[in-house]
Amino acid sequence: MRTLRMFLAPVACCLMCVPALAQQAVYTTAPTLPGKGQVVTRHLLHFTSYHDDGVSGDDVTLLNSISYGLTSDLAVQFDLPYRWRDVEGLPGGDIDNSGLLDSSLSFKWRVWKHDPGPVDTIRLALIGGLQLPTGADRSSSDSFDPFLGASLMRITGRHGFGVSAQWLFTTGGVDGDPVSPGDTTDDVLNLDGSYLFRIAPATYGEDFAAALYAVLEVNTVYETNGDAELFLSPGLLYEAPRFAIEAAVQLPVAQDLSHRPEREYVVTLGLRLLF
Repeated sequence: MRTLRMFLAPVACCLMCVPALAQQAVYTTAPTLPGKGQVVTRHLLHFTSYHDDGVSGDDVTLLNSISYGLTSDLAVQFDLPYRWRDVEGLPGGDIDNSGLLDSSLSFKWRVWKHDPGPVDTIRLALIGGLQLPTGADRSSSDSFDPFLGASLMRITGRHGFGVSAQWLFTTGGVDGDPVSPGDTTDDVLNLDGSYLFRIAPATYGEDFAAALYAVLEVNTVYETNGDAELFLSPGLLYEAPRFAIEAAVQLPVAQDLSHRPEREYVVTLGLRLLF
């Protein structure tokens, strides 16, 4: 618990010092969801570098997500990731493979919404779902793992603030050495905070065209075996009426890992499309 408090304290400080909130950040889950009958797809390309005590390598993960609005306050989402990995120096031997990872099916329910102004809003959503054993060999836990979470955001003028938390109940682990959070049977907590500042336009006109945001996130990963990581993640977000382009880099601030190698950095590029 001491390790957990050490890593969660900076996140709490960041959240209390940030004035408000903004749109959908790169890593922090937002309570936004498509309208009834609408479809949103999101495509994220993650490049991860590992470097830790003789272990080195990298992997590239492509995450494809599709969300569908069941009602104005309820949406269903399906995530399908694919990964290419080349990591050397692990105790059990090198890894050089590619294939599907475990997919997930989830529901997002917006339980509260308050709009104090024409642009300003506060939203709260609950999230629940299940990871499915669809991954290839050495990439799947071969188990059904439930997860629960919540997301809160507030937009005030040009400022945006968000926080999200998710707990993964792992019931199975992947074969071989653990490399990523959730590879063992230890549960995983993700706690994220975000701040977005609208660079342009300074004020909205009658017609919304597009907006550019500067993004800063604090991302924490904690596993019940005691492993913990804290990242600071700057980025950019460009939102248009029918699409969004996003980019960010995760830089480690503190790492306390005993069961898997440290991540040197993570670079993410993303594209969202509204249908």
